[in-house]
Amino acid sequence: AEKAEAKKEEQEERLEKAKEKKEQQEEITEQLSDVTEYMAEMDNSMGDVQKELKKITEEMKLLEEDLKGAAVDVQS
Repeated sequence: AEKAEAKKEEQEERLEKAKEKKEQQEEITEQLSDVTEYMAEMDNSMGDVQKELKKITEEMKLLEEDLKGAAVDVQS
């Protein structure tokens, strides 16, 4: 009877450890999912920043051309 009780306790301990391990794995999976989502958002943000910088650069080039044209007009 003692052997059966000891075996039962051992099985319960194994089950408890397995449950804890599963919970840890689920937590890690959730954290990885959060990190992946965050990285995707950052990627989108970087794309937006790059588009905005390109737009500003193009506007600066146009302004530079306008200033050159104005300088030519003043010299004439």
